[in-house]
Amino acid sequence: MSCKNDSKDDETTNLFLLLALTNQTITYGANTIVFVKSTANFFKPTITNPSNSDLVTISPNLTNSISIDSRLGSISGSPAQSQTRTTYTVNLNSGKATAKFDLIVENTLGSGRCNSSGISAGCTGTQPYSCTDQPNTCFRDLSDCRKDSFCY
Repeated sequence: MSCKNDSKDDETTNLFLLLALTNQTITYGANTIVFVKSTANFFKPTITNPSNSDLVTISPNLTNSISIDSRLGSISGSPAQSQTRTTYTVNLNSGKATAKFDLIVENTLGSGRCNSSGISAGCTGTQPYSCTDQPNTCFRDLSDCRKDSFCY
């Protein structure tokens, strides 16, 4: 009987180790992912302890010719139009791990980036910050510009 209990303890220990090793996370490494309109874009997450049976879903659904690879979680596409900041939640294996990020599609490379020095075209010294994709709005603080739905 003693051998039977020892065997059971080993099985329990092995099961515990297996569960500890299969804890998964998914991260995209950025709070804001920026794609460029009419350009092939690709962004790959990091998944800890990936498996061949992983299933990745996203909410809300991606649009604008952008898609997610349901196995690897990679986001790719050549969006046909610019897109304001939209917050997405990615679920790995029915929510066992989640990641949240914003996605912006800028018109041209860098056109959504807020100027970090000087005065943006069309702005004043008291409100010097803006981005090319939002030319009619100026901000007093750089942090406010980076929160704008067109800028980052």
